[in-house]
Amino acid sequence: MVWKIAEYLGLALFIVIIPREMGPERYGEFAVLSSLLGLFALASSLGGQVVFGRFIPEFRMHGKEGLTRLLFSQFLLLRCVLSVLAAVVFFSLLQQFLPDIHTSTRWMATALVSIAAISTTAYQLQFGLNRLRLFMSRDSSARLLLVLILLLAGGEFRLERIVLVMLAVEIVFLLLGFYWSRKYFVVDRRLWRLSGIYRYLKFGVQFFASNLLLWVIWRSGELIVVELSGQGTEAAAYYNIANAITLTLYVLFTELSVLVIPSLSAMHISGDHEKKIRWMANILKYTTLGAWIAVIVVKSIGEPAVRLLMGEEYLPVTDNLLILVLALIPMSIIRIALSSALVHERPRANLWVTASALFVFIASAFLLTPKFGAEGTSMAVVVGSVAGAVVAYRVFQLGEIFGMARYWALSTVGILALVLSHSGLLPEIIGGVLALLLLLTGTFLFGILHLDELRWITGGRKRIS
Repeated sequence: MVWKIAEYLGLALFIVIIPREMGPERYGEFAVLSSLLGLFALASSLGGQVVFGRFIPEFRMHGKEGLTRLLFSQFLLLRCVLSVLAAVVFFSLLQQFLPDIHTSTRWMATALVSIAAISTTAYQLQFGLNRLRLFMSRDSSARLLLVLILLLAGGEFRLERIVLVMLAVEIVFLLLGFYWSRKYFVVDRRLWRLSGIYRYLKFGVQFFASNLLLWVIWRSGELIVVELSGQGTEAAAYYNIANAITLTLYVLFTELSVLVIPSLSAMHISGDHEKKIRWMANILKYTTLGAWIAVIVVKSIGEPAVRLLMGEEYLPVTDNLLILVLALIPMSIIRIALSSALVHERPRANLWVTASALFVFIASAFLLTPKFGAEGTSMAVVVGSVAGAVVAYRVFQLGEIFGMARYWALSTVGILALVLSHSGLLPEIIGGVLALLLLLTGTFLFGILHLDELRWITGGRKRIS
């Protein structure tokens, strides 16, 4: 909980302070750089978190600590090699997308990519060892540390200074990660026998590929805006801020889905099919409800909030945010498909879902971005998400889960609430409050939510089965 608070506090301070201090054009350069950094961080992960989370508990259960050390050390060696290749590609892409930034900034950013790829291995090891506080410390506190260090250093928000601080923070986390993992380093002949890692790498890469395709949708928007919109880095800045807010909500809902995967796996192994479906239906129901609430809240207070916190020059953020937040609704379906793929070991089926979403996103972006600018890219995210959700429904045969979740009834109530908030009959904030009341009241009236479920969630005695 402490690390999540640090993460959201860091995001809030970052969004309120950094864009305002840098201005749309300079922040747009940082947005493009952030997009590239995010994509390379994803590409270098190689499914390590899935592999460590799946096999290290098994090794420890059977007293095979030597295999844990060997797996970690071989992954680390592989990432060290790949980090060099990633640096070469990253440096060339920076020259293409950000040709005007200083050479020293380009080199520091390239070093950041390599160091981040290496340090990731140490933190994924902590995940496998179930040291979740250590695992979460890096990603949750990095943005907060960046803002605080910049403020303490005099509040100079140049791109060069920001990248320098990011590099320094990553080096600190690298050293910490290595310290926490110091007992798991192996230096002997076994380290070079990479044939042993192939089985684990193959397992991780199957899920890594589908996850990477999905995250490309979220992380590549700024690059598409710069290349296709003709609006320059300012439009990328507006898109980046809206995307950061939406992505935070997406990650929150994703974490809620991932937390129950061990329980779902246990139900699957024990043959308790009905309980497993009920749990998956509840995940779909509550993440979808959360998405509808987010859509209505953004519609009601998005513009005044952006004006108050960031200033008039950032009002175009609202236009992107109003569109992007809609993607959270179909993404709930894609997430439940991912949970099903993990529980039933169907990585190829999940790959079909994410590949379909990415293909439609790219095609839509090429059609919509030149005409509508950054808002067109935001539309493409929504269209791609809907396409992925449709494929997920068909491939994973989610009809039974949809029925238990009363998904179509929930969607109807959500649409009616959204129409009320858009009606213009009342001031936006009042209309938003009434829309939320309609949404929550409708879920009870139509039997979508039940009091016993809420008692269970809030720690009451009666638990849903």
